[in-house]
Amino acid sequence: MKRFGIASVFSVFALLVLVGPVFSGLQWCPKDPIVALNGQQVQIWVAIPEGYEPVVTGPINVVVSSPAGVERELLFTDDGFNGFGETVSFVDAGQIVGDEMPVGVDVNVPYDASQLSDGNLPVLVTVVLPDGSVVEVQDEFGAASASFTIPASQ
Repeated sequence: MKRFGIASVFSVFALLVLVGPVFSGLQWCPKDPIVALNGQQVQIWVAIPEGYEPVVTGPINVVVSSPAGVERELLFTDDGFNGFGETVSFVDAGQIVGDEMPVGVDVNVPYDASQLSDGNLPVLVTVVLPDGSVVEVQDEFGAASASFTIPASQ
């Protein structure tokens, strides 16, 4: 449990240091499910611009894809936007190649587009990998996808 807490503190620090300067014009409101793949913690920050929260209409949907046979575990979810929570599911995709495991994260934030002048809900996904490195993707219309590799085992 102590390791989980230390990793979480490091993850928050990494998010603030790395994401802050890049998107300094926007204030982001993040939520963060955490999963483990073959025992390795992967933190998934899902953020929308502050002030857009009222248009969210349901739970954050996160789909984590990894090769069949990978041990998968949901470690943590929070209250999501507007208290709708988060749903996390796992699907089989790809194959382990050597010591590398391909992983995909697909995020969808349901929202009422009619409440936005351009119908667009920007989404920022920041994934903190087991080694502390960060993968970041920003997309539009309430959805974003990130792909990366992690070691196949600890």
